[in-house]
Amino acid sequence: MFRASVEAVDTASDVALVSVPDDLPAAPFADDVTLADGSADMTLNMTAQGPDTVIHCWPGSVASVGTAIPNGWAKGMPAITSSNEPGGGQAGEPC
Repeated sequence: MFRASVEAVDTASDVALVSVPDDLPAAPFADDVTLADGSADMTLNMTAQGPDTVIHCWPGSVASVGTAIPNGWAKGMPAITSSNEPGGGQAGEPC
């Protein structure tokens, strides 16, 4: 588990700048055109624990790659479902 702090938030785009004081490896992102069911993925989420924000990561695999998301901030991105549900029922996104 790594401790992180939120440095800035853009609520309009639902994006935050997070500072992690440890030397973390860069996450490789797949080209959604070549992504297939069964590909390895990691589900990430962030939760507040007291004054700290904690990043959680769970390994899994891609369960499905759907059609493009029709609207909202993720418009045009493919709907990707992971086989892994983050622990504790917390929302998370595969990457």
